[in-house]
Amino acid sequence: MLTENKDCAAKDLGGGVTRKVLSYDETMMVCELTFKKGSVGNLHHHPHHQIGYVLSGSFEVTCAG
Repeated sequence: MLTENKDCAAKDLGGGVTRKVLSYDETMMVCELTFKKGSVGNLHHHPHHQIGYVLSGSFEVTCAG
């Protein structure tokens, strides 16, 4: 699936976090996440692989506990 970022709507996840799902299939999902300074994402898990990168600022993530 090929999408353009401008065609994807951002969803407010609450707590200063927004998400755009850019592409996905049964094994992988690519999202653009935006965190306001000091925001914390909810603890969760994924049934598929995730790809992440930081465009600006810093980000701390905990995997598998």
